[in-house]
Amino acid sequence: MKSIERRFLALQQKQTEHSSFINFGRAVEGGRFKQEAVRRWFKKLVDRDDYDPADKRALLRYLNSRTNPPTTTTFGGKLLLKRKTITSRDSEHTKN
Repeated sequence: MKSIERRFLALQQKQTEHSSFINFGRAVEGGRFKQEAVRRWFKKLVDRDDYDPADKRALLRYLNSRTNPPTTTTFGGKLLLKRKTITSRDSEHTKN
């Protein structure tokens, strides 16, 4: 059984009063799942009655932002976002 599915089913058993969308959101939160996995399991696990099909793209975007939040760090008391990769343009600036 996959991790998203396992988390979702555990939440469905504990939180029976919540909709499948709410439990799915909690299942993927902070899990660092790939977009494809979130989309595939969303289609399989979330009841179609729990969301408006016209909003599906926006909902998936939101869920992907919750599963892969931006990486942050503190520097001089300020909260900063970390870059995940260095582009070739960035490496030219670091040579000097």
